[in-house]
Amino acid sequence: MPLLTESDLPDLVAPALAGSLHVVMWGVYEAAALAEWQAMLPIAAYVDTERAGQVYRGKVIQSPAVLERMDPAATVVMFNYAYTRRFPEYAAVMDRLGLRYFAPTPMALACGIGGAAADDIALGRTASPLVRTGPPASRWERLAARLPAWRERRPDESGQRRGIALALVRLEVGGAERQMGALAAGLARHGLHSTLATLYPAPPEARAYAEGLAAAGIALALPEGTESPEHRHAAVIAAGADVAIPLWHLPPHMAWQTFQFYRLFQALRPEAVVCYLDQPNVLAGLGAVLADVPRVLLSGRNLNPTHFPHFFGGQCPDLRRAYQLLLACRGVRMSANSQVGARSYAEWLDLPPEAVTVIPNAVATWATDGPPRPRPAGLPRLLGLFRLSPEKRPLDFVETVARVLTTVPDLHATLCGDGSMREAMAARISELGLSERIDLTGVVDDVGARLAGAHLLLHTAEAEGTPNVILEAQALGVPVVASRSAGALDTLAPGLRPFTAEVGDCDGLAAAVRSLLGDPAKADALGLAAAAHVRRTYSTERLVEETLDALSVPAAAGPIDVGVNSECTGSFKRDKMPF
Repeated sequence: MPLLTESDLPDLVAPALAGSLHVVMWGVYEAAALAEWQAMLPIAAYVDTERAGQVYRGKVIQSPAVLERMDPAATVVMFNYAYTRRFPEYAAVMDRLGLRYFAPTPMALACGIGGAAADDIALGRTASPLVRTGPPASRWERLAARLPAWRERRPDESGQRRGIALALVRLEVGGAERQMGALAAGLARHGLHSTLATLYPAPPEARAYAEGLAAAGIALALPEGTESPEHRHAAVIAAGADVAIPLWHLPPHMAWQTFQFYRLFQALRPEAVVCYLDQPNVLAGLGAVLADVPRVLLSGRNLNPTHFPHFFGGQCPDLRRAYQLLLACRGVRMSANSQVGARSYAEWLDLPPEAVTVIPNAVATWATDGPPRPRPAGLPRLLGLFRLSPEKRPLDFVETVARVLTTVPDLHATLCGDGSMREAMAARISELGLSERIDLTGVVDDVGARLAGAHLLLHTAEAEGTPNVILEAQALGVPVVASRSAGALDTLAPGLRPFTAEVGDCDGLAAAVRSLLGDPAKADALGLAAAAHVRRTYSTERLVEETLDALSVPAAAGPIDVGVNSECTGSFKRDKMPF
C-alpha cells in the first residue's frame, strides 16, 4: 500500500487511542523517542533489523519478520526510515504485506498539533486527546511563520561572545574536511580563536586530520549529553518552548542532531558559525539560530544535493526547505566554493544569483611550503585520488587507463580512495586483466607523497565544486588531465585546460594523457606554470579573508605572529581585533 498522506492520517487517531488499531514503530535508532514525541500515539510494538532482541521502553524489539503475521486491517506502521536511501527497499516490504505506513512528523501535523493552540501537546505535557485545530500547515510553513520573527526578537549579545565555531557532523576523510582544517589554521594565524564542533569522534581513518587540527591548536568540541535514546525527547522539552517547539516540527532524525549542535553553541557562545556540507549546513545552521549565534555562514561544497541521490535519498525536499527557512533568518548567509556551485544552489533555492557568495577553496599549505617537486624518475605513473562513488565516475578512470596502455604499455596507475563503487571497480579491473597495472589502495593519508611520485593526475568526476586534489597536484607541479566538469575546469591553470575531455569521453582523456606523457619537457613546463598560478590564486589567506567578509567581518591586513589559538574577545570589529 502507498505511504499514507496527511489527509489520510487523522482517521487513524481515534482507533489507535482506543486500541483497535495497533501502531508498530519500525526503526529504533537514536531519534526514535523524538519520533514518538512527534506522533504522540501509543506504540504496540517495536521492530528493527539491527536491534532485534534488545529491550526498548520495556518492550523487546522484534525482527521486521514479525510483520508477516500481523493483520493489515488492525496494524499501521510508523516508519522511521522515510528519509534514508534504503526507503524504497523497506517500503517494498510493507507494500508486499499490504500494511499501511506513515512517517511521524506528518502524522503530528495532520492532527493539528504544533499550532499556537496546541503547544502544550507539542511540548509533551499532555499526550491526549489528540485534537485537530484546523487544516494542517506543513511543518516548514509553521517554522517559516515562527523562527525568523523569533530571531528578530533576540537581544544583541555580540559583546558577550567570542570566536568562530566551525561545524561538521563528523570529521571524515574528504575535501570539505580538509578545507575546514585549512580555514581553522588560517584563522589561528590571524589571531582568531576557533573551535571545530562535531557530533561524533573522528574515525581512525581521519586521524591525520584530527592531528593536524591539534597541532594548530584547534580544539574539537563534542556533545556532553548522556541521555539514553528513550529520554532524548525529555532533554529537548527541558530546553524550553523556544527550542522545543521548532525542534518538534523537524523530522526526528534532524531534530536530535540540531539539538546537539544547539547545546554545543550554547556552551561555546561563538559570535559566528561556519558550516560546510549540506547536512551540517542545515543541522548546525538551525542549532546556531536557536542558540542566538549572530552570524551563520552555510557553505555548499559542490552542486546542490539533488545531484547526489545516492547520498541523500529522500532528504532533498526537507534540505531545501531547511535552507530556505535559514536564509530567511537575520544574519544567515550562503556561500559555495565555485561559480557553478553557487548557480546550482541559487537556482535550487529560488535565490537571485548574487545571494550565494563564491569562496574558492584554498590549496593546502603542505603543497606550497617548498618548491614544486622535481619530475619523478622511472616508468610513467598515473594517479587518481577521489572517492569511489558515482559522481566521481571511477570506472572512467579504469577505461581511460586501459586505452592508454595500448600505446604506453609500461604505464602504472594507482587509484586512492574508497566508496560504494569499490567492488564494481575491482571487478572491472579484473575483467580487463589490469590487476597488475592498476592499484586500488583505499583511503591514504600520505597524499603529498603520492602526488609527488606521480607523473600525471587523472580526474574523471562529472560534478565538482573546487576539487582539492587538483589544486594540490598543480601546487606541487604535477600536470593534471581532467573531465570538463565546470568545477574542475575552473580550477585548472590556463595551460592545462586544453588537456581535458568531456565527461565520459575516455578516448579524449586517454589522448590527453598520452600527449603529456609523450612530451616530458612540455609536461614539466605546464606543471611549473600551474604551480605558480595555484599558489597565487588559491591561498589560505584568501580563504580566511573572503570567509570573514562573507560573515561581514573585516579581515586583517595579513597574518600576525601571536601563536595559535589566540582568543579574540568581543565582536569581530576591526577596532577590537588584536592586530
